[in-house]
Amino acid sequence: MRRTCLSCCSITVIDVLQDTQSAVDHNIYITPALKVITPEPGLLLFGNLHSQISLDSLFKKT
Repeated sequence: MRRTCLSCCSITVIDVLQDTQSAVDHNIYITPALKVITPEPGLLLFGNLHSQISLDSLFKKT
């Protein structure tokens, strides 16, 4: 994940076991999860985030 986004985005990792309120605030009820805030409208992905091809398609360089 960090390798894909290193030059184009910022990443904040939240341990939902340590910060449960943040998980609730961001509608994270299943892990693993990835919340993309910008560009609008954003999206919320759940499940395996190991597919480099899928992640690359989300974070295309413009």
